[in-house]
Amino acid sequence: MNKSVLVNSKVCQNCAECCKVFTYITNKDTAMRFKWLKKVKVIETPFDSKDGTKLYTVIFQEPCKKLKQHTSGRYYCSVWGKIRPNFCSFYPDNIFEEALEDLEFVEKVRIFESQFCPALKNYTGKEICEKLKKSKSGGQKNEN
Repeated sequence: MNKSVLVNSKVCQNCAECCKVFTYITNKDTAMRFKWLKKVKVIETPFDSKDGTKLYTVIFQEPCKKLKQHTSGRYYCSVWGKIRPNFCSFYPDNIFEEALEDLEFVEKVRIFESQFCPALKNYTGKEICEKLKKSKSGGQKNEN
């Protein structure tokens, strides 16, 4: 089940970008290695690791095998309501969890991650922080 505050099932069913590609953030050396695989793209992120080295996103351009599409064009997860990764249930909220006190960082993440979740373009970093903090305090359900 989708437990995200920032998006809802209807939005996701029309998009499914996060299910059409898989991303992995890593260092330059590992990114270079993955780049040599077929159906893989590597992009530099605006982020650095704790030791100050540049981070890269490895994009596996292969859809999730659990992603299906109705004849109406809407997408769905074939394991919806069953066991599935928490990442799927809480995305995109979970990418902001560690940084809600750093508005500048949240905005940077929002801009970068919008390429994988276009719904994030509908928010500012401040709005994301407010919505997620409110939901953590038990005061908000998914409205989108």
